[in-house]
Amino acid sequence: MDQDIIAKKPSSPLATSLLAVSMLCLIGAIIFPILELKDLRHEQNDATSSAAKYAKSVYKEYNKNITSAVKDAAAMEKKKERDADDEDDSSDEEE
Repeated sequence: MDQDIIAKKPSSPLATSLLAVSMLCLIGAIIFPILELKDLRHEQNDATSSAAKYAKSVYKEYNKNITSAVKDAAAMEKKKERDADDEDDSSDEEE
């Protein structure tokens, strides 16, 4: 047991305080950009979903208009056929 006892050098309270403050700043420097990115992604998802909803509504409206136009065209075609048949029937009756 001839070992010398190594005495601990007294630490400065100022150095310890500055070390703690620097650690808090480092943690803040890591966390704040992460939170900012999270907010940006959340806003982007909202904008994307909003745009998707709008596109879907426009597509539905377009599809509805096209469907009604096709139905109208089909109805006009049937009316022309009926008119043509009526003319044929009336010309047959005259003879």
